Amino acid sequence: MSDLTAQQVDYLLYRRTYLRRLLSLTEPNTSSSIVKQPTRSRGHGSPIERIALFRSVISKGLDELDEAIRALPPNLRQVASWKYEQHLTYREIAARETKRLKRRGLKDARVSTSTVHYQVQKIRERCASRCPSINEEFWRAIRTLTDGGVLP
Repeated sequence: MSDLTAQQVDYLLYRRTYLRRLLSLTEPNTSSSIVKQPTRSRGHGSPIERIALFRSVISKGLDELDEAIRALPPNLRQVASWKYEQHLTYREIAARETKRLKRRGLKDARVSTSTVHYQVQKIRERCASRCPSINEEFWRAIRTLTDGGVLP
């Protein structure tokens, strides 16, 4: 497992659509985007080069996260969708899983909240292990993007 904590993975999984939308606002040369350009020089290269590097750091991390979600087994992908996209509680997810199993003919099936908790832990672990680009540089870029700071 990488150095990502459960809280960091949760942060990214809950907000990945929002972060992609924010990142799209830094895209140059489109009529609907807002490009934040640095007011002072911070580092080497032109402002456009620094923005491109900033975008690539965030994009690569989010792409790895998206790929990690796609690589999950179907049942875990469904649990991830319920938890991180539909914001369901463990109890609500357990109820849906139980209904799904019963529809498949398992009349006595029951999924507990403990099982859902274990599944969410597995989702976090698998996502963290497949995202090596989510490092300190990535988090600095995310803070800049979400705090509305000046781009590097």
